[in-house]
Formats: sequence, structure tokens, C-alpha cells
Amino acid sequence: MKKTFAIVYTVSVLTALLGVIGYLAWDAYKVRTARMSDFALRTNEYTNRLSESLIAERDIEKEVELAKKLLSEDASLIAIQVISLDDGLRLSTVKPIAQDFKSQSIMDSDKFDGLLQLQYQVIYQSMRVSGMPGLRAYFVGANLSTGEIRQYLLIILVTAGGLFILTIVIILLKPTRSHGAERETADEVIQEDAPELPFDDDGIGDFDMNAAATPQTNDSTSISRFDFLEKLEMELVDAESLNQDLSLQLIRLAEGDIDEIKEVYHRNYHIFAVEEKWIGVIAPAANLDTALEKAKNLIVGMPNGRIGITSRNNRYIDAIALVNEAEKALLKTDSASPIVAFKSDPVKYQEFTDN
Repeated sequence: MKKTFAIVYTVSVLTALLGVIGYLAWDAYKVRTARMSDFALRTNEYTNRLSESLIAERDIEKEVELAKKLLSEDASLIAIQVISLDDGLRLSTVKPIAQDFKSQSIMDSDKFDGLLQLQYQVIYQSMRVSGMPGLRAYFVGANLSTGEIRQYLLIILVTAGGLFILTIVIILLKPTRSHGAERETADEVIQEDAPELPFDDDGIGDFDMNAAATPQTNDSTSISRFDFLEKLEMELVDAESLNQDLSLQLIRLAEGDIDEIKEVYHRNYHIFAVEEKWIGVIAPAANLDTALEKAKNLIVGMPNGRIGITSRNNRYIDAIALVNEAEKALLKTDSASPIVAFKSDPVKYQEFTDN
């Protein structure tokens, strides 16, 4: 995927996922708030019934029987305890999920603190029973059931899984442009109203490696036209991976200019024979301004020469397209303007390639 599309798609996926999570969180909050309010009202009724049982019976068996009945009537109620501040735990009736509190006081436990507060609610009410001061009734209710929480998590998991599968499908089905198609697109962008170029379909003219002015690379090894394109493509890949610029200069020579080129471009430059009297110079990590400065230095020593310049300029561009840009610039040179630079617009170029 192109960089712009990838960024937009990533933002869209994250927005969709966070939107689903946010909606579920809001729904869970509303459900929990309503149940907490309703549970608080019901505990008032349960406390009154327990108090009446104590006043009327003073029988622990009757109290246990009433507590079990309350648990069976209310699905969200999971534990009831009656605790005396003086004598400790008097009654404890719990459902299996709260089995730990069958003989342990809820008042002395911190189990329902922290994250469990989101799922459970603990409420205590003072009991008014004559002759038995300091009695409290503790109630534990479930605001969200385990099944509901699992359902929320399942929805999030299914959403994330669906977005992941959609991403894989888009990656697999998104058409990839062939090398030729990319080159064709680049030509359309840069050759509007351009003169016809004297190059064949490979993007580079025939080499005359036997020409007297055939230059060498900086390691003194002769280069063929295929090596030139391959080297430029490799340098472009490196520049993209390092987020660096790269400039390309095509130079038309006059007699004796080759020595001047070797004098100016000596380190960190790759020099190639592109055609008889035509030289290509690849400058890694050099932007258009740097290339222009070098060209101005060069043209002082070779007044009859001509230089066409272009640069990667933060674009995803292949070697042939970059060479075509430099060719266009070179063909626009004349005696009044021996240096012409092709200045690209990376935003417009990216928009065109994305579409």
C-alpha cells in the first residue's frame, strides 16, 4: 500500500476499533449505573425484612431461611451477611460465586475493591432491632454478569478480527503496478509539453563505451547502461529506507570536459557513461540545492557544457522516471541557461501515483 493510503487506512481502523470499544464502554456504564441505583433501593427492602424477622422470631434458622429466599428471588444478589459490631459475623448466606465469604466477614475483606468494583457492588444497611444494637446487613450484588462481560469482550474480539482480515484482503487484492506501469505513470507526470527525448524504450540511449570521453566510476570500473539503471535503482531504495534525498545530474560534455567532471565529483559520487558525450552523476544524500551548487562549480570550468538536474525530493520514484526528469531538464538547457533543474512537487506526485 502507498504511504498515504496506509496512514489513512490505519487511522480509520483504529478509529473504528476505538469507536466500538467506546460504545460498549458507554453501554456498560449505563447498565451498571441503572443497576446500582436499583440495587440500592432493593437493599432497603431486604434490610427491613431481615429486621422484622429478628424482631418477630429471634431464631437464626428463620433468618437463614429468609436470606436464602432473598437470594433466590434476586438473580443479581450473590451474598447476604448480618454482622454485629460487638460479636462479629451472625449470619452468612452466599451463592457459589461468593463461596469465600461463607464464614468470612465481607466487612473485613478488600476483595471487592479495585477493578472488581466495576462488576460488583457492596452495600451495608444498619438494622434497627431493639436489644441488639450495632447490627449491620451487608449485601453484595453483581452490576454486570460474567456472561455480559464475555459478550462485550467477544464483540471487541470479533471487530478486531474482522478489521485484521479486511486488512489482509486489501493487501492481497490491491493491484500492484508493474515496473513498466510505474514508469508510464511517471512519464505522464513529468513530460507535459516536453520535447521528444532521444532515448529508446529502456529510458537510456545506446551507449558508446568506445567513445574517447567514456568516463569511469569513482572506483575506475567501466559501467554499462544496465549497471547504471541498476545502481540508480539501488541508491533510490537505500535513500527511501534512510529517508534521505538523492540527486541525479545528466551532463552533456564538450571536448576535454571529462577531467573537469572528475575534479568536481570525486568522493561519494557515482559517475557513469550514459551516451557519447553524456555523463550521469548519482549523488546519494544530496538534495537539489546541493546538486545545483556542484553544477555551478562545474560549469565554471566547462563553459560549453550543459547540465540537467533532478532529485528524489521525498518521493517514491523509480530509476527510469528519475532519469527521464533529468533528461527533460537537460534538453531545456541552452547557452543562456546551461543549468536547468527539475523541481518536483512531492505532494502532487504522491497524489497522482495514489490515484
